Amino acid sequence: MHTTENHNGQLTNQAGIHAFWESRLPELFAKDYSFLVGRATYIENPLMAAWKIVKHTHTLVDSTLILEQELKREFPAYKRYSYSKRKGQVLKQYSESYARAYSNKLNNMVEKQMRRSIKSTGDFWFSAWVDAGQPRMENLIKVPDAELERQREERLNNKYESGKIIGREN
Repeated sequence: MHTTENHNGQLTNQAGIHAFWESRLPELFAKDYSFLVGRATYIENPLMAAWKIVKHTHTLVDSTLILEQELKREFPAYKRYSYSKRKGQVLKQYSESYARAYSNKLNNMVEKQMRRSIKSTGDFWFSAWVDAGQPRMENLIKVPDAELERQREERLNNKYESGKIIGREN
């Protein structure tokens, strides 16, 4: 969805489809996904590999949108949505039954794409490591003290809970 002007379904009366595909489906079903993707392989030309990924994912835009439009015609609105409480707010979201039907219609595309992204990330990291001369990693990694990390996390959570903006407003 990141490669199209209609990234959130706003041009096809499907506002929210980006979060539906990218967040809601994994939230509901990732526990059933297999994230074992095999060994990393060396990428000879990282730039070409990156563009290949972009081109492939762009080919999925039409089916992502079209299949949801088809499913929408099969599901009455009252079965499409459900409500849940999160952080003290009631949220309207796609129902689990609608999400499952969409995932099935997509032939588990979200899981497949997550697996591809894990594999690709590993391949890019592995290739960068090989290109860097295969340095010994234990000499490079400085693990933060667990207590310092806990304190940093607590400060971050306190800022979040108090409503203070972290990073950019947009």
